[in-house]
Amino acid sequence: MSIHFHDPFLSGLAEGTKPRPRMSLSEWAEAYMVLPPERSASPGPYRVGDATFQRGMMDAVTDPDIEDIVYVTSSQVGKTTVLMAAQGYYAEAEPAPQLSVFPTQIVADAYCSETFDTTVRDTPALRDIIKNLEYPSGYIVFVGANNPAQLAMRPIRVVTGDEVDRWPLSAAKEGSPVELAKKRRATYRNRKGIWCSTPVREDTSQIVEMFKRTRQHYFHVSCPDCLHSQVLKWENVVYEKGKEDEATYSCEDCGSLWPEMLKRRLVREGVWVHLEDSPFEVFKTNLKPDTAQIGFWINELYSPWSSMREMAKSWSESEGNPEKEQTFFNTRLGLPYKGDISSFADWSGLLARREKYDPIIIPRQAGLMTAAADVQDDRIEVLFVAWGKGEECWLMQHVVIPLDPSTDRAWEELAMQFERGFAHAGAAKVSLMPFATTTDSGGHFTQRAYAFSQKWMKVGRRWHAHRGVPGEKKPIWVQSEQRFKDNAKLFLIGVDDAKTTIYTRYAIEKPGPGYIHLHDKFDEDAVRQMTAERAETEYINGFPKRVWTKPRHRRNELLDLIAYNYAVRCSLQVDIDAAIKELNTAPNSRLPVLDAEAIGKLYK
Repeated sequence: MSIHFHDPFLSGLAEGTKPRPRMSLSEWAEAYMVLPPERSASPGPYRVGDATFQRGMMDAVTDPDIEDIVYVTSSQVGKTTVLMAAQGYYAEAEPAPQLSVFPTQIVADAYCSETFDTTVRDTPALRDIIKNLEYPSGYIVFVGANNPAQLAMRPIRVVTGDEVDRWPLSAAKEGSPVELAKKRRATYRNRKGIWCSTPVREDTSQIVEMFKRTRQHYFHVSCPDCLHSQVLKWENVVYEKGKEDEATYSCEDCGSLWPEMLKRRLVREGVWVHLEDSPFEVFKTNLKPDTAQIGFWINELYSPWSSMREMAKSWSESEGNPEKEQTFFNTRLGLPYKGDISSFADWSGLLARREKYDPIIIPRQAGLMTAAADVQDDRIEVLFVAWGKGEECWLMQHVVIPLDPSTDRAWEELAMQFERGFAHAGAAKVSLMPFATTTDSGGHFTQRAYAFSQKWMKVGRRWHAHRGVPGEKKPIWVQSEQRFKDNAKLFLIGVDDAKTTIYTRYAIEKPGPGYIHLHDKFDEDAVRQMTAERAETEYINGFPKRVWTKPRHRRNELLDLIAYNYAVRCSLQVDIDAAIKELNTAPNSRLPVLDAEAIGKLYK
């Protein structure tokens, strides 16, 4: 029985106190969310438009029977928009404490300022209630997965995790960041978790393992000729190399060809389908899915912001280069890369491709020199590396200083090596010194390495001291937060990811970006050192972890030295094109001998 009020005041009061109708996330987003111009190709009020697949991805978030949603995606599918919509919804429509986790605190802060804050600014429904990341009945915290203290604080109802495959497997000694974040929700019966990532490598992907535990959903489109419903796969894109503009999609059943605009129309009409047997081998599992967990996989073939032509051109540029192939698989296909890192390090193949170039003359294509030192108990080994465009590099001279590192003489000799000038093939009058160097401080001469670096850093040399840090997803180069006397600086090198990059680049077959050149002065023993370690997979708490192992009695100094040089290169922001051009000028305008200060001016 309904009650009608004739008094306008009572009628208004009754209307104002009526419960607000519950909205799905996609309904809320289309009713309230405004996309900022800084972060969207289509700024303004949010509309699903051609990206109809986003509706199902969003509405799972507000389904009361679902606790965890796992997205395995490529780029260009609006994953960030889905995350932002969820965060806005749980601030305005169903206020709750929220935790948003990213690979590092730097990435978390960037998302907060560049995406969250700008969306709040342009969305009146959020701008009116969110102040300093707080809102009535709730708040949102942005943290890095490498920050265990933030992951284990106050109770949280809603957790969003982005780029999970780039999270560390363990947050210090506290355990898995995923499990730490999940524990924050323990006191809430209506808890929610949203986990998403582009997958990285098949043997160590955390998001793939999470996806396998869900009710897996794939977006299906139907062929207009045979009505066959299918998942869009890259192997069904048809084109000839050099004619990428003509790329079309071939129906996996009848073979009819769909041009780009037809494919887009079919995607608009597509539907999400739950499949117990995945169409991709990497996602197949014998695990019984948890009914409270739902998963969505989607790739760039569905995207209204990309095209088969763009993807075909990208693959043509990537094929044959494992590093670029992995990027294509991850960011465009939404699939982990299968490449076995250890198989890339074929010592006999590297030995066979050695080149005849002088290890003390920098090639014309290079414009930067680095050096690294590895301190052993009875010697110090140094490797010089020349760098060109796209991080193409030439391994230069390898020097062994056969002196006891506990003596001053050994470190004086190291300083002399770091101050050496190398001739440049394009500039006969130029002697190019290493622009930056690093010395390993992790052995028995730690304080010696610190003192050496500190002494020379004070006079303007970029001669760093470092310590290698094992474990995946560690920064390649970052300054340690550890405090030292006299403001000495220590840098940390993520050696596992550095070696992964090096091994991947060993497999590049043609000179160009990323290619590693070896001169013929390296003998078999040296090349075996460069490939001494193997990447193996271990499982910790059910999640895969890659560890690097070395057979006993095998030497690996040259592999370490290459990795250290790569880390130093990552620390430098240089205009390599300008440096190469400057060094290859005509004879009458060539530069004089360059000291460290003069070299530095080339890179400002």
